[in-house]
Amino acid sequence: MKHVPRARFWLVLILLLVGLFVLQRFCATGDRAEIERTVEAVTVGKKPSHCETRTTPRYLVQITGAKPPFADDICEREFAESRTRSVQTSEIEIDGDEATAVMTLRGGSLDGSRLVVKLVDAGGDWRMDRLVSFRHFDRPGFDRSYRREFLEFGSPARSADCAIRRSRRLSNAEIEHAILYEARRVFAPIPVACDRDGVERSLVGSIADPQFDLPQRVVRCAADEMKTLSDPELVRVERSFIAYGEVLYRCDRNAIFAYMGRELEATQDLDPAATRCVLQVFRSRSVPAAIRLSYDEDAYDSLIDRCRDVRVPSFRGQRRPARRLGEGTLVEMTDS
Repeated sequence: MKHVPRARFWLVLILLLVGLFVLQRFCATGDRAEIERTVEAVTVGKKPSHCETRTTPRYLVQITGAKPPFADDICEREFAESRTRSVQTSEIEIDGDEATAVMTLRGGSLDGSRLVVKLVDAGGDWRMDRLVSFRHFDRPGFDRSYRREFLEFGSPARSADCAIRRSRRLSNAEIEHAILYEARRVFAPIPVACDRDGVERSLVGSIADPQFDLPQRVVRCAADEMKTLSDPELVRVERSFIAYGEVLYRCDRNAIFAYMGRELEATQDLDPAATRCVLQVFRSRSVPAAIRLSYDEDAYDSLIDRCRDVRVPSFRGQRRPARRLGEGTLVEMTDS
């Protein structure tokens, strides 16, 4: 073995250590850039696919107030309707496969606020995992955005003023806690209290959407039933896909199944026998279970595959997702 002079040995060791330091700094710089891109995609980006590729299930549950499978659909709608114009990410701290950062938002419901967020490394991709806390809550920015949302919803100015008065009963600390842990529960009663007619109109409008092609008797039945609900009951219908679906099932469950059959044949390329197979499973379940199944993409696709006639060529990968009742409404629904 050839002898390595002491001076050369130390030179090699120093160069190795320097190389490792440079590599660590390079990796850290790459991680920081990826974290900034993730924060921007989740807060500013309008791609619904980011719900799946840029967040964790825990984050979806936190921001939507819903459990799977409903959280995904709510997130996709909110991403598409995001009003946040820009975000500044700072104070990034990386600890293995976890990281924290501070984001300052411009535009949207938290205009001017600064929040601490947690991210996790999921197989090389940094994903938003949780809103941790507020560094600064911009109450004037929140009030402006909250009032604007009512006006854009179509509520009269007096209803928007009513909503601001009711929200001001909450302290800054209470609003911060609500946003982090229970926004839907805290804020859902306000639209019903301040603009009940508008909430009813929005819910009925979603049922009357021509894409669903439901009979007018179903639309009238749903409208009449909503008028009989107490404010807390209407809040639940507004917040919950299941409560909303139960109204439709009570009005005419056969009309709902007829709509589902048309969607299955049109979007899933099913023959009549396979369509009947899928509908039979839905008919055999309770209303809450049937609604959950329709929103659980994995279970729904598995059911369709089981019912698909094996003699019919597979169209997997070319299917369009069926449009589900409750999508496209102005209300923010969760689960029960």
